[in-house]
Formats: sequence, structure tokens, C-alpha cells
Amino acid sequence: MAIITINGNSIDTEPPTLQGFGLVQETAEDSDYILIQTNSPLTKDIKQQLVEKEVVVQEKVSDDTYLCKYTPSDLSAVRELPFVTYANIYQQHFVIDARLKHTPASSSHAHPLLAAPAPTERLVTVDVEFHPDVTVSPEFISSLATAARVDEVFLTVENHKTRLTAQQRYLGDLAALDAVKSIRQVHPVKLHNNVARTILRANKAVHPVNGTQYAGEGQIVCVSDTGFDKGSMEPPNVPEAFKGRVKALYPLGRKPTKKANGTVVAGKASDPDGHGTHVCGLVLGDGASASMGGRIQGTAPKATLVMQSLLDSRGGLGDIPTDLTSLFQQPYTDHAARIHTNSWGSAPDSFEQLAYDENAREIDNFVATRRDMVILFAAGNDGMDMKPSDGKVDFSQVGSQAAAKNCILKPLGTDNRGPTMEGRIKPDIVAPGTCILSTRSSAPDARQKRHLNLIVISPDAKKKDTPTTGNEPYDRLNNVEQITVLVRAHNVSSLEGGQTFALAWKVTH
Repeated sequence: MAIITINGNSIDTEPPTLQGFGLVQETAEDSDYILIQTNSPLTKDIKQQLVEKEVVVQEKVSDDTYLCKYTPSDLSAVRELPFVTYANIYQQHFVIDARLKHTPASSSHAHPLLAAPAPTERLVTVDVEFHPDVTVSPEFISSLATAARVDEVFLTVENHKTRLTAQQRYLGDLAALDAVKSIRQVHPVKLHNNVARTILRANKAVHPVNGTQYAGEGQIVCVSDTGFDKGSMEPPNVPEAFKGRVKALYPLGRKPTKKANGTVVAGKASDPDGHGTHVCGLVLGDGASASMGGRIQGTAPKATLVMQSLLDSRGGLGDIPTDLTSLFQQPYTDHAARIHTNSWGSAPDSFEQLAYDENAREIDNFVATRRDMVILFAAGNDGMDMKPSDGKVDFSQVGSQAAAKNCILKPLGTDNRGPTMEGRIKPDIVAPGTCILSTRSSAPDARQKRHLNLIVISPDAKKKDTPTTGNEPYDRLNNVEQITVLVRAHNVSSLEGGQTFALAWKVTH
């Protein structure tokens, strides 16, 4: 038998350990869900034997360990199977994220105690995930609210998950509900990224046979970020760099509202922050500035834009769906967007690495079931040099959305480094993070501080410094020689038919 690790909680399945913690159950009377550990992969024959014992495998949760639905109370029938090395109910110990628990001070070698949520009134926001077969009824919602000591009016369920804020001492009561599969802390999201075409040599991305340049024509790219310029699709209000190529704007963070008199106030997809417009330029901008070097393009200057504005009225990223499936599905279904790029992600409270979580799983499931989709996330700008302090960004700092297996993780020079907490290699592509040239927002009160009075280092004169005026429609930082490579393509039948692609970069000096 081997150690089982779920949600950061590890247990040695050897009998002495289980007995020491009081984790030996003779029957499955207390739960409809069990964990089984096997000594071999689940072959067709093994799966059939499990079915005959009424074991329904739901998912692999640890090494050779599977979470299963099991309604009979007799565990001996499962334990006697020759390939089963461990079978027990799904313990409450595994439900709560280990970071939300601590080992009681009274624990000792002679009388060990499992880690548990601190018995404090500290409020924590968590995602509560249910087992996939659970029926979400009014009675079930009521039981959740009772356990969490919250008003059920404020509980909403999305794809077998709810997000709520409760006192830490009540998390154990939530975990005691048999329908609850996991409880994970919700970390605030923050903006990531900053890079463009003039430092990418994206014109080198051409068809290997006929030399046709990859420019994204026929592709629809969804950018989820703060917003887009003035938030308008009216031709006079669309920047020249995007004319005729803005297909839809979604105001997710500043949704339409209704006044008491019934008047509907339109939502806003504008970009007073500036980050979203900047990212749109990196992706598909196509403009010019005489004082900034002439023609300036993003990596796919002929692609069409769909923007999901996440900026809320408080200046943060608001109303990101609890289940990211909804975020991806909307532009995928309504506008045939097959590339979805996100320069934001969860930010841990301190120097810690976030694990593969439900958001990562949602990303993986979306791409796995829609093979024509490419989802990209930024690694984050929080790369630190702490352990040890040696002038290099430390490893093992990517996590949460960035830990997804089926997304392309795009870090820059000073961004968070891999591998993931689970040991998988990330990032998928790399690029320097000190070189920026892109569009800026013309929305009223747009924040431009980060882009003004920058020093430009010309690619053909490395020591020639030229300050910008601060009045140009483009923003620019240091140029670095790079090359562009094709990293992924789906459904490529002909150039005329369009291609789904993402671009990767590496430093060539």
C-alpha cells in the first residue's frame, strides 16, 4: 500500500497508521463514497469486476487510488478483490484543503491527532465542490447553508460547486456532509503579463511550403481581461489598430443593472485600467506610429477579437465565474472563438505554491472535450528570489489555473517558475518579460502611469536610449531579438480554411 494524497492531505494506508488516527471503518454505512487503491492499472477485466461489486469509479485522485461511488455497506466484498490493496470510505480528512487546517498542539507521537480547521471566527472564502452524482435540491442547499451558518438565499450552485464565505471553525461541518467532495480556499485573482510583436519577429512564422505568413486571418480570439478601450464597437470609437475586427464585447465585471424605476443601465466593457487594451494589442493589434517605428502589430494582426471585460466597479477583477467552463463556453458557442487567452490568475496570500485545483480541472475538461480549443494562461508576475536568495527566481511557484495540463502556460523572464506542486513540467513556452510594445486605452481616466516616460532601447543600436513623449498611442519597452515557432495546431486542412495556433518565443542572444 502507498501514501494517498488528496487536497494536500496525506495518509499512509498501512494499518498501524490508520488505526493510530482512528481511520479504520469496518463498513461503508457512513458514506456512499469510497477510496480504493490497486496494485495494477484498471484494465477492462478489473473494471468489470468492480462493476459486479457495485463499485462505480468516478476519478483517479492519487497514485493508483480512485474515488468511487459505492452504496452497499459491506466493504469486505471490495477488500477481498485480488487487485485491491486498500478500500475505505472517503474520509472527511481528505475533503478540506490542507492549507486551511493545522495540527492541534495536543497531538503527540503516542496520541496523534489529524490536522483540522482552526476553531476560529476568521472568515474564509471557499469553493465547495460536490460529488458528480449529487442531485442539487433545495433540501441539499439548505443543508449546506446550515452547516456553513450562512443564509441559503446567497448560495448559488454552478456545475456542482458553490462559493461561500464562512467562519473557519465551520468548515468541518461542511466537510461532514457526505455529498461534499472538496473544500478549497479561493485566492484573489490579479493581472499578469506584458509583451508584443516587435520583439517577437512574428513575421518569421510562415507556412513551410509556400511561405504564406501566419497572421491569424479567419481566427477569432477571446481575450479575458480588464476591458477594451472605450468599450464600444461603434466604428468611430474603435481604435485604428482594431478597425473592423471587433466581434463582441462582454461586460462581465460591470454588468447591466436595473434602477428602481425599471430603467436599465447598460453594462461597461471599457478599460480605465489599460491592461486589457494592452493585451488585445499584443494579441492582434495592427497599427502604426511614426515616432515609434512605423507599423506595429500584435502576433495575429488579422484575427478577430472577442473581449470579456472582467474589471468591476471597484477596480478589481470581478464576476469571474466560479466554474471557468462558463467563461470559455460563452465565446466558444456564441462567436466560434477557438483561442482563449487570460493574462490573470490566482494570487496566493504569501510565498506559497498553489496546487492543481478545480479551476485547473475545468480548463483541462474543457479542452479535453473540445479538441479544437486552445486556452492560454499567464504564469504570473510574482516570481520571487527567496529560497535561497541567490539572484535567481525560485522554482515551484506556478499553480491553480497555471497548473492545468491542457492549457498553454506562457511565462516571461521574471515570471513564476515551474514545476507544478504535483511535479509536472511547466511552463510550456518561455519568453523574456522586460519588453513591451502595445496599444493603450483611450477610455476616460485610463491609467497610463505604467506606460509613460519609458526608455526605448533600439534593436539596431543597443546603447541608444530614446525617451518616449508619453503622448503616443503605443507603449514600448526594451527590444530583444527573438524567434517565433508554431506550438500547436488543430483542424489544419488548408491555409484558406484558417488555423488555430499559439505563438511561442525564445531569446536568441
